[in-house]
Amino acid sequence: MTPVPDGSSNRTFLVLAAIFLTVVAAVAWRLWEDSQAPEEEEDPGQTAASEPQRPFVASAELFSADSATPVVGAEVVRDTLWIRVAAAGMARATRIDTLAARLTGPLARLLVSEGQLVSGGQALAVIDTVEAASELATARLALLEARTRYDAVMAAGRDSDSEETRARRARFAAVQTGLEQRRTDLAKVELKMSHATVRAPFEGRIADIGTAPGEWVNEGDRIMTVVDMDPLEVEVQVPEVELPKLAEGRGAKASFAALPGQEFGARVVSVNPVVDPRERTGRVVVGLPNPGGRIFPGMFARVLLDVEALPDRLIVPRAALLQRSETLDRHVVFVLLREGEHAVSDWRYVNPGRESDTHVELLAEGPEEGIVLPGEIVLVDGHHYLSHGTRVRLVDNVAAAGGRPTR
Repeated sequence: MTPVPDGSSNRTFLVLAAIFLTVVAAVAWRLWEDSQAPEEEEDPGQTAASEPQRPFVASAELFSADSATPVVGAEVVRDTLWIRVAAAGMARATRIDTLAARLTGPLARLLVSEGQLVSGGQALAVIDTVEAASELATARLALLEARTRYDAVMAAGRDSDSEETRARRARFAAVQTGLEQRRTDLAKVELKMSHATVRAPFEGRIADIGTAPGEWVNEGDRIMTVVDMDPLEVEVQVPEVELPKLAEGRGAKASFAALPGQEFGARVVSVNPVVDPRERTGRVVVGLPNPGGRIFPGMFARVLLDVEALPDRLIVPRAALLQRSETLDRHVVFVLLREGEHAVSDWRYVNPGRESDTHVELLAEGPEEGIVLPGEIVLVDGHHYLSHGTRVRLVDNVAAAGGRPTR
């Protein structure tokens, strides 16, 4: 028996048929419109204008002579090239003194604050001297009594006594009356009284105040610390192979993480002749002037030590050297040349020699090498994307001038 299609199947078939006929009608109408339109001459310019075009800049236009590329330059010099070794350490004070109480009692006055600059001998704090003052009065009275008894003993002598007899009597009287002992006791109390005032042992800055006015302090308790801020020193560990090249007075430079962009001159103070057998390093101490007090003891330091001098070398900054992908085995520099009113880059091959942390020497190998002369200007920033003969202009900051910094 043949199945009879239900109503839902009929509806689906009718919908699909309607969609198909609609599409066929639309295509037929579009073909009829195209056949009726008049033929026009194709306008390439109009076609190009009807579609948004991506701007195209030729590679040569990037370095057009109409716009100079901003660059930074540095002078080529003939000088001594210092080979340096880097080491790390911490700044420390050359003199530091922790001041302790030298008598017991309440702290009467605190005369300074932490970080304050003080001079040698300046009063810093005062401990209450009531007890010491009482001891002082007692000692003075005891001395007065001893002196009175001494005078009485001496008055008992005769005027006809010889010098030797009077001298023996004076010694006897001093012992019998305790005069010398009373003098000693008074001197001790007076010294104790002088300890009531805490004074700076040298010029420096106050650190680590450990008490406050009114607090009880015992003899030996820490009151504060005085730190000599100038000069400071930095202790570093240097590889054993470099130690023989160092000596007292050799130059150095120090920089600090807390003071970015700043470099401080230093000098080698001492070189320990004993090498650590495990680390294979030796201890070197450099002295560091700190007149402005900007460097604090405990700051992390990076030190560059002058270990070898190469005199009379042709020197350029290391940033001037370039290696292009097609000549990785060759080094080049760009030299600034003047062409009339303009400046252009001049590509020259060079042969680098020894390097320091900042500079490199150039070795001449013959006329085929692009010789660089002292006094010429080599480009050290903004020059990575230059080509020979590119028009350039010197600036202090490539990024600020709208150029492309090297780094």
